[in-house]
Amino acid sequence: MERSTILRNAEDIPAEQINDVMHRHPGDMDAWAHDLKTPKDSLKRHLRRVARR
Repeated sequence: MERSTILRNAEDIPAEQINDVMHRHPGDMDAWAHDLKTPKDSLKRHLRRVARR
């Protein structure tokens, strides 16, 4: 079976979806990135930018 190469830009993921994943996997950024299908580093940068607003 082939691995999917589809990744999403963290900036394109709705805040509600990010919040849902964060509540399902408290403190587990690896799980967040996996469930959201986005690179962990990209997600981390996005969350930092959002927190600064």
